[in-house]
Amino acid sequence: EDGDYHCRVGNGHWWVREKDLILISKIIMTNIKNAKW
Repeated sequence: EDGDYHCRVGNGHWWVREKDLILISKIIMTNIKNAKW
């Protein structure tokens, strides 16, 4: 499908839409910024 990415996670495969990938990336970056290392 147009606008989807094929991602590998471990031994599995899954499809993620571009807008979802951007949202996930923002959440991950926010978690990294807020993390206490």
